[in-house]
Amino acid sequence: MAGIVTAIRIQKKNPKRANLYLDGKFVLGLAVDVVQDFGLQPGQELSDAELEALRQGEQKQRAMATPCAC
Repeated sequence: MAGIVTAIRIQKKNPKRANLYLDGKFVLGLAVDVVQDFGLQPGQELSDAELEALRQGEQKQRAMATPCAC
């Protein structure tokens, strides 16, 4: 699902998260930190590999934010 970033919108209920849109369609929600780490900007073209890297970055961010139940 490669495509061009058409919008990155901060979520209304959680300003620490953003919605990513490719070719005008919602693709996934991301932590704002992930958006910044990857330097995402409207007009940028993303490949399938880059989208997978974003998903992995999001999973890593969530894992780090989840308290350990050790």
